[in-house]
Amino acid sequence: LYETPKYEEMVVMKRPSTATRALHEQLEKEEQERLDKERLKRMGDFKIQELEEKRLRDLEEKKRRIADEQEMQRNQVKKEISKIRKKEIKKIAKPSPTPAKSKLKIGLSEEEKELPVEPPPVIDVIRKPKGKKAISKEDKKHTGGDMAIKGKHDPLVANIGDSELEPYLTPLLTAAGGPLVSLSEEALRTVLEKGLLDVCGVKMWNAIHSESWRQREAAATAFLQYMEAPLSNRFVGKTKRLFKTAMELAYVCCNDKLLQIYFVGLKILATALGHPVCGEDIPLTLINSSVKRFVPLLITKISELNYRARDISMHTLISLFNHPSVDLKILVDNLIDIADSKVPVEKQQWRLVLARLEIMVSMIKEFGIKEKAWSWKNICQKLVFPSLLHQNPDVRYMCVELVISLYKLVGDDVKNELIKLKSIKANLLQSILEKMAGAEASAKKVGPKESLALKLRNNDLAAVEEEKDDASNPPSVAPR
Repeated sequence: LYETPKYEEMVVMKRPSTATRALHEQLEKEEQERLDKERLKRMGDFKIQELEEKRLRDLEEKKRRIADEQEMQRNQVKKEISKIRKKEIKKIAKPSPTPAKSKLKIGLSEEEKELPVEPPPVIDVIRKPKGKKAISKEDKKHTGGDMAIKGKHDPLVANIGDSELEPYLTPLLTAAGGPLVSLSEEALRTVLEKGLLDVCGVKMWNAIHSESWRQREAAATAFLQYMEAPLSNRFVGKTKRLFKTAMELAYVCCNDKLLQIYFVGLKILATALGHPVCGEDIPLTLINSSVKRFVPLLITKISELNYRARDISMHTLISLFNHPSVDLKILVDNLIDIADSKVPVEKQQWRLVLARLEIMVSMIKEFGIKEKAWSWKNICQKLVFPSLLHQNPDVRYMCVELVISLYKLVGDDVKNELIKLKSIKANLLQSILEKMAGAEASAKKVGPKESLALKLRNNDLAAVEEEKDDASNPPSVAPR
């Protein structure tokens, strides 16, 4: 190869020229300069952003100082005005000097003129402070009429609820630390008109709506301890206002972002629905309307990924409807409301659909099928059968479990409705039918005690009575 001139050009390696090397070096240098400029620009943007944040912090601090100074000036002006008013009241309350005798003795006889003139009686005049509205009868009723009339205590500052909750709330707030900020007068007056403020107190209401999570947790725990203690004398036999206040505070706690406050809210809810807070004077409509607010919250918590919150929320939701006064239709309506949205069920988020199916399985195990409260056909058409087409395997698995549970309680009607579906996949339908056949075979092997419990769960009272009659009247045996 080396000796043949034909291949000499292939063997000779061409070295890069000086111009080519200079061009490559120039390109590398330009690329490095570009990268350095971008890095410096990013550092400059970061510094500018840091300076802007510092400027905003300084501005907020300045505004806060100005607001504090203005608040101090207003308080000082209020003190001076109160001193001036006290002086004016003292001047008005002093007895006026004895009027001139000439003015008092006009038109009298000479004997009457010689009688000594008695000074006029002293009258205490108390001026009504400006800017305060007259106290209504409802406010006098809730705050204690004598205190409201005398004007010694403002119900928007402190009332009987504060005095009752003080031993529970004060130690926890002291441990939480930080100043307690009061809400606006309009917000407090709205709560007072509802009849809730005199039950929980102003301090409790301010703490439960505080920006500090420690103060919110302290307020929720204090009210739970107050409810678990023996009832106050003013609520014995008339717990309606206590029940309404407890449900309102439980709703506030359940909407909190912190899980520990959410759990305390669930405990307040359970305590409010128990004896003695939920007394005989509470109407069924009030109980159902109060529980109805919590059902969407609990369903949302069950659909989240926190397993502890899911389990506790599921237990609380089922226990709510174990209450004899709560209607099960409320839960069913909130479960199938997902079918009313514009997005079909099979394309909804898998966590939302899975949570509803899990609740439905637990509800059927706990309560069975109640035709007066809900229809299984309606549930299947709106929620169960569309969920079989969902892409998530967990949703489909839970949906199959729900179908089998319904089949065990209803029978072949569920199988007939399932076979009518045209959109279901053939292999999924085949697996469901096989599980139905297995459930039917296992039901035949159930013992007498388990079959009796199954019939009680299915509300098959006629079959239970027949078994009792057969047991009480054994067949007669002919003598040998």
